[in-house]
Amino acid sequence: MTSQQDYKLNDDDVKILKYLSKNTGKIVYQSELWKELKLDSRAVSRSLQKLEGLGFVKRREAVVKGRKTFLIEPETRRIQDTLTMVKTQGPGEEFEGVLNVVCVSCPFIHRCYQGGYYDPTNCSMLSEYIKKRVEADTKSVELKT
Repeated sequence: MTSQQDYKLNDDDVKILKYLSKNTGKIVYQSELWKELKLDSRAVSRSLQKLEGLGFVKRREAVVKGRKTFLIEPETRRIQDTLTMVKTQGPGEEFEGVLNVVCVSCPFIHRCYQGGYYDPTNCSMLSEYIKKRVEADTKSVELKT
């Protein structure tokens, strides 16, 4: 039984594997991957080299817009098996939902409190997030019925 610790995967490695797993069949270039995931390009390069050494991906040299990059070819089955193991050992999907709340990435979170200049009861970003979640949940319920 392999785990995230067995492969010594860090958070960036897992984030890349999840992205590749969700985008099966999509052409993925290294030069676009770091932008898409909002990670440092050097960190993505190191992670992909490690993941290639572990057999999760193959990288082939390519030229995109006149610049050298790598085409990433994921070993989808192996990635999905590993992510299943990581998921069963990790905090679970419920926790991942908390990380998507806009407050987690808000630059004003340390100054945000009820009655303050940055107040969650008047926050447009939080209101928009809640509105989108309610709409998504409503659509999900409609599809089930």
